Amino acid sequence: MTTLLFAAFIGWIIFNILVKVIKFTAATALLVVAVVIIIQVSNGINHQTIWKQINQAPQSLESSPSRTR
Repeated sequence: MTTLLFAAFIGWIIFNILVKVIKFTAATALLVVAVVIIIQVSNGINHQTIWKQINQAPQSLESSPSRTR
């Protein structure tokens, strides 16, 4: 009986941690969406331009002079 209670307690802790992680992830995603929409509206940038910059970001980071190999 004690083992079952201990397992339920550990399960509850893990469940609570996962819920907090999901809430944080969702809040961050919504913040990013809000920032992108504000940038689009205020500067007249369309979604193709933003998507192109996002796709070019890894290439820009690889060719950065501060990166040591």
